[in-house]
Amino acid sequence: MTLPRPHSCTWSDDEQRKGLQATASELRRGGPGPLKDKELYLWVTYPEPKGRKTKKSKKAGSPRKDLKLWAVLIIEDLKRIDAFTCQVTLRRIFKRDERWIKVWVSNDPGDQSDDAGVFGFVSPHPRLLTALERYLVHVAARRVYDAIAETWSDSEMAVRSVGR
Repeated sequence: MTLPRPHSCTWSDDEQRKGLQATASELRRGGPGPLKDKELYLWVTYPEPKGRKTKKSKKAGSPRKDLKLWAVLIIEDLKRIDAFTCQVTLRRIFKRDERWIKVWVSNDPGDQSDDAGVFGFVSPHPRLLTALERYLVHVAARRVYDAIAETWSDSEMAVRSVGR
């Protein structure tokens, strides 16, 4: 059996995000919380079998039609650990199999050094995950990381008002 080639990842709300231009204050107010129940889809293509020759015509279908859904990663839960850190519970679904993965994601505006900890696995150990699962977890963690960054200006405003 030939293995599929990863093609692209899309989020369940991609069309919504493109169609609706939310104001910056709405995004900051929501933070990472609205990401709960969002799904990340991994699309793949299957290579043609080696022994099979096909004629390519001008009317051949686009590669988009050959895409198959390979796996889905769902953000099941987000728990705030502190103002800029969340523990994220993910559920990876693959055919009839599923796995629960917990990670923490941090994006502290006060610590943007190169050695700042921004991501870590809680369970299971990363060696127990496939390379594909680790890739999907990193894509989901990046979205949470960006959502935390959207809350920065609200936090800076609160610190300034307290300092007065």
